[in-house]
Amino acid sequence: MIDKWLSTVPIPADKQRLLDTLIDSHYAKVYREPDVHIRVPNECYRLIQIEAARRGLTTEEWLDATLHLHTAMPYQEQ
Repeated sequence: MIDKWLSTVPIPADKQRLLDTLIDSHYAKVYREPDVHIRVPNECYRLIQIEAARRGLTTEEWLDATLHLHTAMPYQEQ
C-alpha cells in the first residue's frame, strides 16, 4: 500500500493522520530534549530571576535564551 501511495495515488486522509501520529510519537520519544540541571548559588539565582523579570521573561525562558546565545558563539581557545 505504501509503495502505491508513494508512486501515484495520494494517501487517504485517515491513513495520513495515523501515519502522522505514529511518526510524531516516535520522534517525541527518540528526539526528546534532555533536562539540564545546573547548580547555582542562591545569590546568583536571585540575580538571574531579577534579570529575567526585568526583561519580561520567566527564569527558565531567560536561562534558555542565554544558554542558546552562548552555544551559538564560535569557540575560541584561550
